[in-house]
Formats: sequence, structure tokens, C-alpha cells
Amino acid sequence: MCRLDPRTPRTRSARRAPPVSQACRGHVPRRAWPRRPAGPGCGVRQISDDSVGFRTLGNSREASAFVCDAIALAWEQQFHARYPTATEVFLTFDAGGANAARSWRFKEDLVALSRRLGMRLRIAHYPPYTSKWHPIEHRLSSQVEHSLRGQILDTPETVLKAVERTTTDTGLRVTACLLDRVYEAGRKCSEIFRAIKDQFIHHDETLGAWNYVVDANGV
Repeated sequence: MCRLDPRTPRTRSARRAPPVSQACRGHVPRRAWPRRPAGPGCGVRQISDDSVGFRTLGNSREASAFVCDAIALAWEQQFHARYPTATEVFLTFDAGGANAARSWRFKEDLVALSRRLGMRLRIAHYPPYTSKWHPIEHRLSSQVEHSLRGQILDTPETVLKAVERTTTDTGLRVTACLLDRVYEAGRKCSEIFRAIKDQFIHHDETLGAWNYVVDANGV
């Protein structure tokens, strides 16, 4: 899962990313339904006054391209209209899985995501084995799990409807979408990207393996 925090020119200087991320959860719950492969789920959470959540489900496999497509889908369908002047997005992830901090394939997909959104991406990875402290786990994922409890999840549509029924007394609202796309397994980082990656990725001086900036226009 991923926490998404848009930055506008006004807030960018006032809100600096911490040395260690507030973290993003890369947990991929798998639910089975007949005739369709069990798929990954990616929750994109934007914390605001009216508590908006966005959960993307897939019917293929966990892949870095799926993670980036899920973020792009959430931004284009829900958050861009709320923050039309944003110039940077702060994204937090855990350190493993498809969005692993050490994965150059993931970083190559992040550059493509930056190009697609037309924005700089501030990335922070939660340290290994600490993703359970990510706010998204307690404020979104746990609430979604309550909605899924006791449900017969026989079709993707059933899952989507169950997720969108998620509410809390504090006003949480969740939008759910299905990414109906097959993602290739075993994709490797291209040799061309390895040679030019430093043009698009700048690692912080403090804990740079977990904290960096991605900009398709160059850093």
C-alpha cells in the first residue's frame, strides 16, 4: 500500500519529508474468485480532513508496474481534481516486495510514473519489518478488512462493492477500482536505464537508500 501526499508550491517548502519515511505498506492481500486469478490489491491513501481512501485491486500479479499504475489511477481519478496545482507528490512504501527500496526495476517505473503525472516524486521507504506502524494500516486497511469480514468474495465486483462500503465514525470514504491488466513477471531493469539513472534519481544524504527524489525532467 502506498500513502500519497500531494505537495503544492505553497506547502512544499513548509512540509519536508522526514529522514525515515512515514512509510508505505506494500502488503498485497490476495482473494480468490472463480475463473479469474487471485490478484494483488494496492491501497492508495490520502489523509485529509474528510478522510479519503482509494483502493486498487488487480487480477494479475504483484509487479512494480502495477504499483505505479495504481498510484496513477488514484491521482487521475480522484486526487488531481482536489490538488490541481500540486507540483510534487510524497509517496511512502515499505522496503520489500514489488516496491522494494533496492529494486532498480521499481525505480525505472517510478521515472515513468513521474513522466505520466508530470510531477516530481518524493519517495520514502519504511525500514524493513516496520511497515505495521504505517498509518495506512490502521486508518484504511484495517477498516477495509472489517468490510470484507464474513463476505463471500466470489467475483471482483463483489470485492469492489464490499471495499466501497467501508466507512468510519470520523467520515472515512473509500473508492475502489479494478486494474484489469496482465502484468509480466520477472521484468528486469534495462541496461539503458542503469546507465542514465542518476539523471532522474537523487538520493538524500541521510539514509539515501530509503529516501530519494524521482523526476522525469532531471534532478
